[in-house]
Amino acid sequence: ATEVATRGGFAELIWLPRGDDSRWYGAGLFNWVDSDQDQLDYRAASLHGGHLLQRNFRLVGEATYAFRSSYGRYPRFGIGLVTAF
Repeated sequence: ATEVATRGGFAELIWLPRGDDSRWYGAGLFNWVDSDQDQLDYRAASLHGGHLLQRNFRLVGEATYAFRSSYGRYPRFGIGLVTAF
């Protein structure tokens, strides 16, 4: 086994137009990983939006762009329904 030094971090910004009473919300996220092993290096930014339908039902959409990864540069998109019980 070899020792690998890795550093990283993330930043997230959440926007609620009406504060705690908002049914709509948005978020931005930036991820950063820097490692001695190049295949572990990663930088990506995401935009996320959602709408609270009911107490335990939320519609979400997200777009991510990886600026640096072991797979090169690429976009990723997703939509869905989040539930909790």
